[in-house]
Amino acid sequence: MRYSIHLLTASIVFASCHSIVHKAEEVTSNTATGIGEQVGKRSSEFVSGVKDGVDKAYGCTVDLSPALQQKGVSLGKFVIDADTGGQNKNKLSVYIITTNPINQTVTAKVTDSKGLEYGRISVKVNTTAGAARFIDFIFDSRTDIEGRSKIVLE
Repeated sequence: MRYSIHLLTASIVFASCHSIVHKAEEVTSNTATGIGEQVGKRSSEFVSGVKDGVDKAYGCTVDLSPALQQKGVSLGKFVIDADTGGQNKNKLSVYIITTNPINQTVTAKVTDSKGLEYGRISVKVNTTAGAARFIDFIFDSRTDIEGRSKIVLE
């Protein structure tokens, strides 16, 4: 009888321990997965927030002159970067969309936040009606397009 009680007690303890260990593994696995998902989500939101903040702080604008607008030119995205091997951000790539054919020289002028001009370059643009493509304006190597600058295409 005593042997049976010990055997029953040992079986109950063993079953309980197994259940506890299994539950602990399940909780740990779910917690690690949940924490990993949360960390991934939060870091993506952080990186996205930093990029948005940099974009807003940099805040350059590119505008078209009324004359180009009347000729059916519109703008898409623009990118400001350094030209090949350069240290300064002196390259403006603008996605230009045309509803009419364009065959003319387009001048890009850069002014700082106070309206002072510090860069100008002209590029020959020749497109067909309905064309859309990036046009590069590479300014003097000493031009460093600053945050909050205004660029006008004429």
